[in-house]
Amino acid sequence: MRSPPRRRLSRLVYGTIHAGAARLLHRLRWSTDRRRLRLLRLRERLVGLPVNAASAPTAAAEPRDAAGRPPVRAATPADAEGITRMRSAYVLSAPFTEDWVRQCTDELAPRLTPEGAARAFVVDAPDGTMAACALGLIHPVLPAPAYPRGRAARVQIVATQPEFRRRGYARAVLSALLDHLGDVEDVTLFELHTSPEAAPLYRELGFSGSPALMWMTRHRERAGAVAGAQPDSTWMPPQ
Repeated sequence: MRSPPRRRLSRLVYGTIHAGAARLLHRLRWSTDRRRLRLLRLRERLVGLPVNAASAPTAAAEPRDAAGRPPVRAATPADAEGITRMRSAYVLSAPFTEDWVRQCTDELAPRLTPEGAARAFVVDAPDGTMAACALGLIHPVLPAPAYPRGRAARVQIVATQPEFRRRGYARAVLSALLDHLGDVEDVTLFELHTSPEAAPLYRELGFSGSPALMWMTRHRERAGAVAGAQPDSTWMPPQ
C-alpha cells in the first residue's frame, strides 16, 4: 500500500533539512579549523614562535652553559632519588613501586660518594628536576695489559626526559661519564647493553658489539708515549 503523498513529502523535506544541516555543520567545523590554523600562522609570523611552541620548551628555558653546551655536572648522593626515578620511568620495562624507589635510592646514595663505586653525571632541568643522567658502576676484573689496574665499568643508566630529547643531553652526560671513568678512575674496559635504536650513539663513542653486549677499551696516554702510537695491547673481549 502506497504512503499518502503528504507523508512522502514530509519525509523528503525532513531528509533534505537533515542533509543540509549536516553539510552546514561540516562547513562550520572546517572553517573554524582553518581560522584557528590561520591565527596560529599569523602568531608565528608576528612573534617568531612555531605553531607547536605552546607544547614545546622554548630556547630560553633550555639549560645551556656559556659556550652553548648542556651544563653537565657530577652527581652527588642527593641525586640518588632523581637517578632512580629516571631509571624507573625511562629505562625499565615496568616502573618501580614507591617501596622500590626508596630501596634503590638508599642503595645508590652511598655508592655516589668518593668512596663508593658509582659515578654519575646529570643535566638539570629548569624546573629543578633531572633532564638527563648517565650512571656507571665500577667493578674489579682480573688485570691484563689492556687494563693493568683491573678496573672495569658498566654503564648502567643513560636516560633523558622526553621533552629534552634530541638536544645532545644523552651524549653530553655519557661523554662526561666515560671521560671521568677513564681519566680519573683509571677504568679502561667499558660495557653496556642497550636498545637497537640507541646503539648508533654508543658506536659513535667507540663501543663495539651488538646491543645485547657492547664494549670498549680506552687507553690513557702514557708519559713519554709517541703520539699516535698503538697501545700495548689490542685485546678485546669476545662477543
